[in-house]
Amino acid sequence: MAGNAAQEIASGYATEGAAVELGAVVVDGSVDAAAAVRIPLATMNRHGLVAGATGTGKTKTLQLLAEQLSDAGVPVLLADVKGDLSGLSAPGEGGGKVAARAAEVGDDWRPAAFPVQFLSLGTDGRGVPIRATVTGFGPLLLAKVLGLNATQESTLGLIFHWADERGLALLDIKDLRSVIQYLTSDEGKAELKGIGGASAASAGVILRALSNLEARGGDEFFGEPELAVADLLRHGKYEQTVDRESAYELLAKKIAAAPEMLEKPEVPEKSEASGFLEKAMGNPAVRSFFRSAASALGREITRGLFGNRRR
Repeated sequence: MAGNAAQEIASGYATEGAAVELGAVVVDGSVDAAAAVRIPLATMNRHGLVAGATGTGKTKTLQLLAEQLSDAGVPVLLADVKGDLSGLSAPGEGGGKVAARAAEVGDDWRPAAFPVQFLSLGTDGRGVPIRATVTGFGPLLLAKVLGLNATQESTLGLIFHWADERGLALLDIKDLRSVIQYLTSDEGKAELKGIGGASAASAGVILRALSNLEARGGDEFFGEPELAVADLLRHGKYEQTVDRESAYELLAKKIAAAPEMLEKPEVPEKSEASGFLEKAMGNPAVRSFFRSAASALGREITRGLFGNRRR
C-alpha cells in the first residue's frame, strides 16, 4: 500500500529532460528509492516554498537546489541569515548517516565543493562588500533610512534634483552633506529657495539625520564601485558562482564607503558596527522600516517601468 502511495506521489513529479533531484518519496517512514522527487530545471524560475518542522531538512533542500543549479550554470543568490549554507564552499564528509541516507534514496552521493562568493554589507574584510552610491540609492529610500517626514523627504528629493541638474555625482554621505551645506550657506541660500521653496530648517534636519546615520556606521554602504546585477552572474572555472549574502550584515550595516566628491576613492577603514545587527533583529521598528522601504522600492520600480500613469 505504501509503495502504491509513493509511486502515485512520484508520478506528480515525473518529468523528462534536465531536472533538479530532491530525493525520494517517504511514506510512513519507508523510503521508496524508485519514487524520485524531481523538479524540471526549466521551472526553477518560478516561486517556491520549502516548509517543514525543525530538523526536517529545509536547509538541506535549499543546499541541494543551489548545488544542482550551480552545476547547470544557473546563477544562485542566497540570503543566509545564520551561515547554514556556507558549507557549499567545502566538500562534505561521507560515511555514517550520510552514506546510509544516500543508499536509501538511491543517490550516488560524492562530496564536492562549489565556487562560492560571500557578499557582505560593509568593508570589514569579510567577503565582497556590497556598495551603492547615494545617487543610485535615491532620495526615496534614503528618506526611509533617515526617518524623514513627508516635508523633509520632499526637500531631500529637490536637493537630489538640484545636484543632478548640475552634474554633481553624489557618491557617498560626504558628497550629499557638502551639497546641503552649500545650499544652506549664505552663498547658496538663493539657490535653495529657487528649487521649489525648500526650507533651510528641513535641510538642517536632513544634515542631523545624516550625522546620526554615520555615527551608527550606516555610511559604510555608500560609495564606489557600485554593485551591478552583472556582478551576481559571474561564473567560476567550470561552474556557476554561488553568492551567499549574510542577512545579518544586510540588516546591521546597510552600506559601504567611498571618497570626497570628485576625488579618487580611498580604501575604507574597518567598521566598528559589530553587534548592532543582533540588537536590530529584535527591534520592531527595524522590521517596520524594511516593510515600508520595500513598499517604496516597489513604487519606484513601477514608476520606472510605467511612468507616473495610474494603473
